[in-house]
Amino acid sequence: MAHHLKTWEQPAPPPPSRGMGPSGSTLAATAGDLVRFGRIFLRGGSGILSAAAVAEMHTPQVDVPSRWFADSWCVGPYRKRWDGVDVFGHSGSNLGGSSTLLWVPERDVAVAVIVNTPARGYAFADAVFDVLFPSFGIAKPRRPEPDPSVEIDPRRYAGRYEAHGFGYVRAGAAGDRTAAARRLP
Repeated sequence: MAHHLKTWEQPAPPPPSRGMGPSGSTLAATAGDLVRFGRIFLRGGSGILSAAAVAEMHTPQVDVPSRWFADSWCVGPYRKRWDGVDVFGHSGSNLGGSSTLLWVPERDVAVAVIVNTPARGYAFADAVFDVLFPSFGIAKPRRPEPDPSVEIDPRRYAGRYEAHGFGYVRAGAAGDRTAAARRLP
């Protein structure tokens, strides 16, 4: 497993634990592979899934009030509404990279972006979509800007968080919009 780090002096992070597989954290695919996967949803299941399963997966189940990442969640993908068109997708990051797959049934389009620097994955994908989606006749909305007048109390989120062999302790002082986190031993 290759790790892409800022400096040679940084130790390589440990690989994902065995408890995380088989899951999205352990898959290895190219952008082309992801686009082919997206075509399954564009082609009514392509004989792999039933058309009814694809229709169910494109049916919103839960609205997302913030609308920052998605408008709603379906069974599997999230759903966004850009320029009056439903855009479905799924994304994820792990220690070795970040990937985003979006598909638009109404336009018969699937787009995948993969980067090997997880911290830059979503921002890079967003920049690619800003340029690419207008060529499909879809105006991608600008991301909402945070309201600086909203008061945030980071103490509300202080605590110990653990999952899949990793853990973090988060602490913060009132009025501080930064988070101090450390990896647990």
